[in-house]
Amino acid sequence: MSIKGFGNDCELIVNGEPLSATIDEEIVTVGFVGTIAGASTVTIKAIDPNKKLQQANYFQPFRTKRIRKETKKEKKVRGEENESSSLSPVYAEALLVDEGEKKAGLRFEACAFKKIADEYEMEFEDRDVAILREDKSTAVVSASRDNVTRAQFAEELVKKAAPHIKFHSPNDKEKQPREKAKRKEKSHKQKEEETLKGEVTEQSFAESLLAKLQLPVSKENVRALVGWEKAEGGNWHNDAKYNPLNTTQAAPGAGNTGSQGNIKVYTSWAQGLKATAETLENGDYGGILSALKGGNNANAVAEAIGASKWGTDAASVKQLIEETSVSNVGKGEPINTSEPEEYPEEYKFERKAGEGTWECLQRLAEEVGWRCFMRYGELWFMNDLELADSGTPLRIEENTPGIININWELDKSEKKKPKVTIEARAAEWSVPPGKPVELTEQVGEPVQGLWIVSEVIRKDITDNAVEVILAKPEEPKNEPATKYKTVTAAAVASPAGAVSTTDGTGTGTDAGSRQTHTGGGGLKENSLAELLFNQCTWIANQKYPYVWGGGHRGFYASNEAGNPNPPPPEQAGLDCSGAVSWALHSADMFNQFLGPQGSGEIALQWGEEGEGRYFTVWANTEHVFIQWMNRTAPYRYWSAKCPGTIVGFASTEESTTSFTPKHWPGL
Repeated sequence: MSIKGFGNDCELIVNGEPLSATIDEEIVTVGFVGTIAGASTVTIKAIDPNKKLQQANYFQPFRTKRIRKETKKEKKVRGEENESSSLSPVYAEALLVDEGEKKAGLRFEACAFKKIADEYEMEFEDRDVAILREDKSTAVVSASRDNVTRAQFAEELVKKAAPHIKFHSPNDKEKQPREKAKRKEKSHKQKEEETLKGEVTEQSFAESLLAKLQLPVSKENVRALVGWEKAEGGNWHNDAKYNPLNTTQAAPGAGNTGSQGNIKVYTSWAQGLKATAETLENGDYGGILSALKGGNNANAVAEAIGASKWGTDAASVKQLIEETSVSNVGKGEPINTSEPEEYPEEYKFERKAGEGTWECLQRLAEEVGWRCFMRYGELWFMNDLELADSGTPLRIEENTPGIININWELDKSEKKKPKVTIEARAAEWSVPPGKPVELTEQVGEPVQGLWIVSEVIRKDITDNAVEVILAKPEEPKNEPATKYKTVTAAAVASPAGAVSTTDGTGTGTDAGSRQTHTGGGGLKENSLAELLFNQCTWIANQKYPYVWGGGHRGFYASNEAGNPNPPPPEQAGLDCSGAVSWALHSADMFNQFLGPQGSGEIALQWGEEGEGRYFTVWANTEHVFIQWMNRTAPYRYWSAKCPGTIVGFASTEESTTSFTPKHWPGL
């Protein structure tokens, strides 16, 4: 059925039913605006002195939502006539059907009504935009920029909110360039004052490293390490700043020398000392530590170094030991490991609590100068340059058939952006938003070149008159720069929110402190692993029962004490993958995912393969659990096993046969 007087090529359906004749008579115009800056809209204007529109209950949705079924007509238009009809809460809807082009209709949902005297105006926005706008979460949803791109994060939000919406971003896997971080450089005076406080030497670094490792600070050990430092040539003889032994241990803010592979350049002596100690304690260098533990044979240390994976030649170390003379061993000032350091803050893409998905998508696009808009049932998320390259440009000249006028505005001061307005006669869907347009030299040299359609305005769909607004493609912005925070090494080692326990039962309340748990294998040397253990302990103390599928509705923010909030009443239980996902997320080790994952996904995608130093996550397609290394029962295994059990630590051994061992990088 067509709207009275509106021709046969465009039909309006409101709430699944054709307009009644009495309502049809009151409509004056039906306008359409397609845009790349927000939501496309349909506006119905009517003069209704007899208040027929109000009597038809089109304004009812603004008092309460109604629930209805889609009609067969709507499903046929959307190509879904074979699907079962489902109930869905909706506002008043309008459906424009382009019969001439045989396109699936453009579907809109009422978003605004206005009445002035006898004039009524009903505005409908793109239905998919309305769905995304209404989709809100009480929890923060985030993902690390190091693990996903901005486009991938946006696509995941759309999938979760409205799986039927197609997502289009041509370079979604490509990481965008970042702004260079602006960091405060130390003044010449500050550097001079630091030098006067005491220069770090090969001997003072060696003594500080031995103290850090809790090994004898003896003359033989110091000679051995100084000889090793000279053989490696770090810091004083190459670009490996603050890295005398040329370790490759990762650390926040540390870079690579470039000329020497992945040998690190650290940000301070404190960081370099910590990284070197962590490397020696990673389990691969027990022979070196054992030789140093003796404290009385420098050549034995050199032999252990040569026999290790480090790669330093033992003969070279021995020769340099012979040339090394040390004095006043143990009497110098050790390196200050609590000196302030700059650490990069992890940048996360984020949907804020209470923020609608559409609002979030618009913000994500705006932050980098991108566009986010719906185009015939597909969400486009990209920058202007990608839009300009999205298809064959529509070539336009002054004498192009259908063109009435080509008007343009240019402002040399750049206070206003360049704008071209084309008045034309065009079919309903011939000029979609975002389409590239090439204006020829004949139009005018100032505006010659490539443009993109920013708006398509049809004031009355009964008339093929159209106004097309063109915008000049703009360069996208870089991703925001990494922010740095200045903290002490001690603060970095024990992040705020870690909930310590004094007895391994989760009863402690001293947030942020670093205390050794019972069961052996204290985690004092790695607060991230300690944080995970404490969060697992806290979850265990809540005594959640095993519930298949529990814990998979989403993550919840941590409360003020640093503990993960309990799941809501309808989800008062966890399964194995829900529990492990939640625990890893609460310890900031699950940022690559937007929500809980199944055990199979954890086995394939989480962390790195192999057993860890502090803990190992064992996973396969059916089960996942955490094993704490160097701990005794009952704190060795943690998971949710099966119905009838409680989520937490297991007193019995878990079999690791057919499981994939995974660990967090560096742990």
